[in-house]
Amino acid sequence: MEITTGTLGIQCPELLAYGINNSFSTVSTIYQSLAESEDGKNLTKDLMDNPRILELLNEKIITGAGYNSFNINLFVQWYLWRINNVGQDQANQDLNTYLNSDTVPSIAAVWIYGIDVDKTIPLFDGFEIRPFSLMPESFDKYLFHGPYSMTAKNGNPSNAAIVKTVQIKKQKNPSKNVDPLKPDFPDSFYTLYEVMKVADLLSLINGCRPCKDSSSIYSPDHVPYGCFSNIGCGSCLEEVYTCFSMNLLISDPEMVQSVESLYRGINERIQSEQDVLWRIVQRLSQAKRRTRIEDKILDLGITMEMLLINERTTSELKYRFALRGSFLLTSTKKTRKEIFYDLKRFYDLRSAIAHSGVFSERESRLAMENIETYEEYVESICSYIILNGWPDWDTLILENS
Repeated sequence: MEITTGTLGIQCPELLAYGINNSFSTVSTIYQSLAESEDGKNLTKDLMDNPRILELLNEKIITGAGYNSFNINLFVQWYLWRINNVGQDQANQDLNTYLNSDTVPSIAAVWIYGIDVDKTIPLFDGFEIRPFSLMPESFDKYLFHGPYSMTAKNGNPSNAAIVKTVQIKKQKNPSKNVDPLKPDFPDSFYTLYEVMKVADLLSLINGCRPCKDSSSIYSPDHVPYGCFSNIGCGSCLEEVYTCFSMNLLISDPEMVQSVESLYRGINERIQSEQDVLWRIVQRLSQAKRRTRIEDKILDLGITMEMLLINERTTSELKYRFALRGSFLLTSTKKTRKEIFYDLKRFYDLRSAIAHSGVFSERESRLAMENIETYEEYVESICSYIILNGWPDWDTLILENS
């Protein structure tokens, strides 16, 4: 990212320009000093003469992850920061828009390893994939993500995030939380769970190995307090991290349509089926991130069993696994026979690692040669069942034999 000089003579983006390790305290000190100057005091006085700002005193306003008491000092720092970054006219427009609104945008974000994009990819229902450069300015952005990250897993930083922007009440309603034992989180907090689901669904795209890094809730730069907000930065979300990266095709509408159909396909089910399908998708996502072939086969095999053997039974598991999978994957008898034996070998590999913990040299070679095919099988069957539901297996097989 290019460092430039803003309209107040301060380098920006400030959090990058003044050193990532101590940037927040440095930037805060810079703008605090500016606010305490004679010009800054006059600006504060002018703002305090605004009745719309006076209404915010002693109120709790949304600032990133939650509601906090209105702080005129941070408000002035944010305003000066906007002037420096975008100029006086735009800063004034941002200020007036905020003061005239009852709701403000809040960004629920899940940072992702394994995906690189060079511009925002609109998905559906307001979900987007955004590159590092277009995420809101914040301390955690530079410290934990992107090319400046000091905490990247396997040397592969999270360079993009899946986000959804929601409108939430600017001021906290004091009567909203009537149950003192129930957390009073803004709506953007609950939106994070939906963003995580979309991230998992990207695993059903062939060759895509996304990995959820951490979750955050941001105030956009044009909303107080911008980079001075209370960012809700969550901890790591996955146990298994990928060392792969994938450049998504920006102009691929089929990919977007596919993810949307899968998301709606799951959410239209009864709750018990939703829970099972999301667990299956998460297990597939984990399998695709694995680097050890033994772990990969085991996770893929478990995922396939959850898809194909959805009744409680212990008999003829390999036969059911191979027969049902082959009937879902093709309608051509010759190809079905080939897939049937493919899936029997897949099941044998899954059983070998589950029971002995290691592969023989022959098994390891067989797994390595066929792993991409097995991934494609699981992706296809998972997508089919999400979109069409679990079939009546006896009817499917008898009518198509």
